Amino acid sequence: MVSRLLCAVGHRCGARPVPLLCALAALAGTACAEAWPGESLLIQAKLTARTDAVSGAMVSGAQALDAHSPVSVLEAKLSDLASEVASGAVELPDSVRASLDGIAREMDTILAGVRTMHVQAQSDVNRSHDDVIRCSDAINSTGRYASIRSNSQIAHESCREEEARLAANKKTKCDSYAELVAGAKLPSVSTPPSATELIAMLAWAGDFNQTFWTSKAACEAAVDEHKAQKDSCRTAQVKFEMAFCEQHAHLLDACDAYATCFSAKSQAKSLLEQQVRDGEDARKAQYISAKHIHCFVRVLNASSEEQGALLQACARSFEIDTSTLDIYYPPMPAKEQCSLDPVATPPCTADFLKDQYTTKAWHGAAPADTCSECPHLTTTTSTTTST
Repeated sequence: MVSRLLCAVGHRCGARPVPLLCALAALAGTACAEAWPGESLLIQAKLTARTDAVSGAMVSGAQALDAHSPVSVLEAKLSDLASEVASGAVELPDSVRASLDGIAREMDTILAGVRTMHVQAQSDVNRSHDDVIRCSDAINSTGRYASIRSNSQIAHESCREEEARLAANKKTKCDSYAELVAGAKLPSVSTPPSATELIAMLAWAGDFNQTFWTSKAACEAAVDEHKAQKDSCRTAQVKFEMAFCEQHAHLLDACDAYATCFSAKSQAKSLLEQQVRDGEDARKAQYISAKHIHCFVRVLNASSEEQGALLQACARSFEIDTSTLDIYYPPMPAKEQCSLDPVATPPCTADFLKDQYTTKAWHGAAPADTCSECPHLTTTTSTTTST
């Protein structure tokens, strides 16, 4: 369309020579025609809408910054044309003014496209940053396993403390019963016993019998209560050890997943930001050219009396503010330390047995049962802490 516009101004490049326009037509590589349909200027202007791998809609920095790109060429030639027309060296036919309005509309299209691509580019940068942050989800997901392990640990310790108390109670009750039996002694009687002695013996037997059965029942109840508590603690211990193992396994997986994710996503973020930076420069270059072209079109569309002042206004506003097209690049998130310290000593290791069982105040009266090793570490051995 640009080349056809140029041809429309100086077609045949002969009868009324317009050297500058004919040169630009030749540069565009299109033969001039006496008549042409008014198809969209996107034929040339949208040559700059090339895409790259960043978002499918970003212009390559090298292409957009190329001084010979269609928009840059059009800007330069329209600048020269506006200068010649304003000075009176070139007369612009009315038929060309309508085509210049078309160029202005296409510049509006380019400016709108630049703004759209800027929004998309910022969105892509933000997304890549969020992708790195989301890698931490792998670590955060282990929190519930830590909670389960902590709760089961507390439950086991509380159980063992109660078991120790019941063990002491059993000892007290059963020792009392044993002492009662061991200390039982019939009253002395003569041979044959007298009636008074028999009465005394029967009285003693009645008292002893009541004490005996009461003490025996108390001992047996204490034994049963202690046994039930011990069985409950055995189950609580298994739950604690398995909860510890689950946390250990998931934390190992989470740390590996986080390291892999952070490496991949941080590299992707850096690569995308470099591509976006190229696109950012490209969009600003397009934006500036489109703004300049708008200004030159206003000059060419103006009356001869206004053209000089408008051209000077273009020169004064040559520096275009592109700060609205600046991309914010969030700093790279710091890599988190995925610590295995909470599960550094898995069940049945020497340190685990020491930290969790043998050094506890309750262990002497309520020793831990056989330890269950983590299935993901080994399934062949077990360690016994009870005697």
